[in-house]
Amino acid sequence: MKDRFTRGFLSGGIAGIPTLAFSLIASSLKWTTLRWSNFAAILIYGQKSTNFIKEIFSSLVVFIFCGVLGIICAFIIPKISSSNYLLKSWVYGIAIWFFVFVVTLLYKVPGLLIIPLKTAVSNFIEATIWGLSLGYCLKWFDSRLKT
Repeated sequence: MKDRFTRGFLSGGIAGIPTLAFSLIASSLKWTTLRWSNFAAILIYGQKSTNFIKEIFSSLVVFIFCGVLGIICAFIIPKISSSNYLLKSWVYGIAIWFFVFVVTLLYKVPGLLIIPLKTAVSNFIEATIWGLSLGYCLKWFDSRLKT
């Protein structure tokens, strides 16, 4: 796959899969009060998803958003250097996590104003999983391009 845009989108979306798995586990174990799909639902509907169809749609929106963020990362990494994918993508994932939290606070988004520590930590872990998975996928796609 020669197109960096496509590689970035696929990498970001694929990286959302282990992130979603962790968030479902964390939510079932009560380690968090908000998953990424809950953030998306609140931004889309003004509240958490109230039924299965809304949950599926908000999760799909998260995957698309992860894909778009993957595109941006795919174009940034070569500008810096093409080494240490995992470190760069992890820092990128954490920066996005922090930025999203700041923006929802600055805009006083109802339902996202007060975030418990366990949710912030769980979402930080989700951002870590996503960032590392993104870097791994980008590196894998780029190495396949070279061979």
